[in-house]
Amino acid sequence: MSVITPGEFARYLNACKPPNGWGKSIIDPPAVALSGGPDSLCLLQLLRKHAVASPSLVRMLRSITIDHGLQLTSRASAQRTHARALAMGVPNVILPAAWDTNPTLGSTKTAIEESARKARYKALWAGLWKDCSLEETQTLMFAHHADDQLETVIMRTMRGTNTYGMGGMRSVRRWGITEQGMRTWICRPLLGVSKERILATCEADNIEYEQDVTNFMPDLTVRNAIRHALSRLEQPPADENIRRAIVRIRALAGGVGGIEDMRAYVGRMADRVVRVDQEVDSYIRTHTRRSPPSTFLLVRPDPPTSLPSDVQVALIHRILRYVSPHPWGSPESEAGRRSESIERIAQHAFRSTENIQPFTAGAQVLWTPVAIRPDGSIRRRTDKLNQGWLASRQPPLARAKSALTVEASPGTELLWDNRFLVRIPARENQCRVLIKPQGRLVLPEIVKVLKNGTHKQTECETRFVRTLDAI
Repeated sequence: MSVITPGEFARYLNACKPPNGWGKSIIDPPAVALSGGPDSLCLLQLLRKHAVASPSLVRMLRSITIDHGLQLTSRASAQRTHARALAMGVPNVILPAAWDTNPTLGSTKTAIEESARKARYKALWAGLWKDCSLEETQTLMFAHHADDQLETVIMRTMRGTNTYGMGGMRSVRRWGITEQGMRTWICRPLLGVSKERILATCEADNIEYEQDVTNFMPDLTVRNAIRHALSRLEQPPADENIRRAIVRIRALAGGVGGIEDMRAYVGRMADRVVRVDQEVDSYIRTHTRRSPPSTFLLVRPDPPTSLPSDVQVALIHRILRYVSPHPWGSPESEAGRRSESIERIAQHAFRSTENIQPFTAGAQVLWTPVAIRPDGSIRRRTDKLNQGWLASRQPPLARAKSALTVEASPGTELLWDNRFLVRIPARENQCRVLIKPQGRLVLPEIVKVLKNGTHKQTECETRFVRTLDAI
């Protein structure tokens, strides 16, 4: 099995480079999520070599190791990983997993896996931003590889993903969720590399690593069960959902192929996702008009069926997470990524010409049919001649609306409704300041509470923090 060459890795690295590059200085060097296994240590070694040989990457790397604390040996394993990173000349910090709930209480494989993932990512976030300026941009690298990618696509298939979801994990994307997360990047340089080649590279470089025996326990997590099934393709797995998902991927890959053919299919779908993203970018440039902050005005295609279905799906996902009050990039901000919700939106927005009415289909996003005047202004339209759809934040119910009224301290900033960053000037220190929802579009209104109890509008810096970018 061939090893990963420096030139090959340089190409992988360039393909997953964030739009802002690899950081401006040693203040914000890229960090590696270092589990201590062969994948992450191989990535760290490749990065270290590349950083020495190329000025394109900040030479100062760092690494973060998470101790999940689920095994008696986990602390010792983390300390050995720490020592290996230091031996490579890369700083390393060990952090405990930030568990929200006791992982032993998870009654299903999915619950255990999701609980561990949340605990790991929460700790990685803390380590990534520790001692860093909040104004900086951060990058975290993961060693996910082609086999991880195939497992992810099988898991998505089990949940009923659409064709767009078959592309698996992206090689580069925003962390998302918060305003700070919009300036934080996740990069995966090894998504096109098989596990076998990673192991061969470790052997060639004499890299010692940890072996997590829990990764090979099929009864522990869904991913483990899928990994076990893929290692025995000719033996149908006991889990019927896994069996059906693997059968489908094999059929799409050619029908009779093995792991390599399935990986190749997922790779082709990942390439298709990139092309779809480019088509969506083009559509947004030509089929949108200016609209109020936090809304999206979609011009219907002509004819309605002219937009390919996977481009429709990708466009809808972008609009939902742009407008939704749920954290950007979360499943909730994309209607739970449920294919039936996305299909309903596509049917109304792109295909149907009958019974045009406002509707919702998840993510707390309201779709309203509108007519566009020559001067660019819009008005609601309910007949079949509507020219577009205005996607806006769904007005909250009374209880939720009340919760959106929050008090802010002078000289601070906060993320309001997960959509707007509001900065309160320090000069407003003589009275209370409230942020309230305003109007049908649920925009932030900032008011001062005067001594007599009356409210007076005040000027504050308010910025909509969402992006329509694919990543």
